Amino acid sequence: MLHKIPWLAALFIFLTSSPSFAENAPSKEHAQISFISPQTHLGNQKHLTIGLRFIHDAGWHTYWRSPGVAGYGVKINWQESTNLEKATLDWPAPERFISFGVPVAGYSKTVVLPIDVT
Repeated sequence: MLHKIPWLAALFIFLTSSPSFAENAPSKEHAQISFISPQTHLGNQKHLTIGLRFIHDAGWHTYWRSPGVAGYGVKINWQESTNLEKATLDWPAPERFISFGVPVAGYSKTVVLPIDVT
């Protein structure tokens, strides 16, 4: 039995060091995401509304803030920002569709999520 331990250890190291364990991200992006704004500069304004635009590939979607049991809504972490006091994400009315066999709320094709920034 003891002579099997080095072989088992070697097998464990080989399997867990496989490149497939390091690859979490899909190999293709299925949405183009960008910030958009009708303004090119703020001037003296302290408030601005910008948009977070999603352009989805056919068959792909982004979930609404409360999508149902099949996914998670968009979350943005502004904590590391040095030039924003506050940013509030607004939510347009979502579409209803089936994902993984259950009804959910979200957005397909193109959607702009408004963000109020101060």
